[in-house]
Amino acid sequence: MIELRTFGTTELRSVGAPDSSIYLQPKRLAVLSYLAAARPRGMHRRDSLLVVFWPEENETSARNALSQTLHVIRKELGQTLVTKGHELVGIDATQLSCDAVEFEDRIESGDLENALQLYRGEFLSGLLIAGATGFDRWQEAEAWRLQRRAWNAAAALANSAEEQGNLVAAIHWLENAVDLLPTDEALLRRLMLLTDGLGDRAGALRAYERFAKSMREEYTVDPAPETEALAQASATGRWWLQGRR
Repeated sequence: MIELRTFGTTELRSVGAPDSSIYLQPKRLAVLSYLAAARPRGMHRRDSLLVVFWPEENETSARNALSQTLHVIRKELGQTLVTKGHELVGIDATQLSCDAVEFEDRIESGDLENALQLYRGEFLSGLLIAGATGFDRWQEAEAWRLQRRAWNAAAALANSAEEQGNLVAAIHWLENAVDLLPTDEALLRRLMLLTDGLGDRAGALRAYERFAKSMREEYTVDPAPETEALAQASATGRWWLQGRR
């Protein structure tokens, strides 16, 4: 069984092997990742792969490049690729697992906590290839979509924990959610209130300061007035008044 990790550092591993890392040239790794993770799951037409990965090549050159890419993947990874007729190609899920696919399967089944254990960073981060604008657009859109799914899962776990009165767990999941979507000030304020409410005023202020620094450095804007007011209230010990507003 081969494991394809797409969250954080993109890598291939042979499960159970002493030297588990498998190297594929970046474009071949990108093609493999696309076949494994692109929706709808299953088989993909060769014509569609040409548009994604070789949009500037003529059809003959692009088809030759795709055939060579698939040949090398088969040579390196065995029977992970499957074909149907002359035009369809896909992944044998019994031979290759993909963390992005498993992540979404767990989300769909409601197993949110275990799903988030798979989310180790941005989807296909750092996998850069030349001349494949279709892949670049797909990677960017999928990275954002999957990040939002992770954020929604963390926020849902925070809601559930808070409803059950487990504020420590709620804070943990709120911290995860804020890390995943650091521009959500409403979520940040909720994190600050719960953190300060448990007596960790310094923790609430640290969360605010991280957020404020990020907003100023990345977007050259200050936090919203209500966020700044909450930070000031926490610093002066008046957080509970803000929480009642």
